[in-house]
Amino acid sequence: MRKLKIYVFALTIIILANCAKEDNDDDQNLLLLLFLTQSSGCNLVAGSATFSIPKTVFTGTNTEIRTTNPAGGPSYYGVLQAKGLRAGDVLRFTTTASTFSVGPYSAKSGTDCDIEFTATTTPTGVTVSNSSSSAGPTTATITTAGDYNFLILKGVSGEVSVTK
Repeated sequence: MRKLKIYVFALTIIILANCAKEDNDDDQNLLLLLFLTQSSGCNLVAGSATFSIPKTVFTGTNTEIRTTNPAGGPSYYGVLQAKGLRAGDVLRFTTTASTFSVGPYSAKSGTDCDIEFTATTTPTGVTVSNSSSSAGPTTATITTAGDYNFLILKGVSGEVSVTK
């Protein structure tokens, strides 16, 4: 994974250097750069159905969490992956949607962030307050340092963001 990040970083530098030399309005390099820097998704397994949902990597500052409506129903899902959190860190989730919920989970065995509803486990080391909210923010207080995944569920479209 570290080598992949180094390759993506190097490719980004090369693309940006090439963009500076161009005199035309060719946006292909920019599109390639955006494609390469997108976070991959996670699989959400519910019964016999599997849906791809977006993963957003927490940057340590205000981060907008991407969500999608994978089954065409009323619910929007997304995953926030927060690595390197320290004991005492507090993540504050806010939304423009009328309702949303936040839940920490342990990824399906052997995966980075896949969720299996029938076997989802809640990790120790994090406490969530106001986890299902229509008024006010939801907070996640880290009690044990580590890497955490959070499943975001919204009943309607709208932005969800997180700050530390």
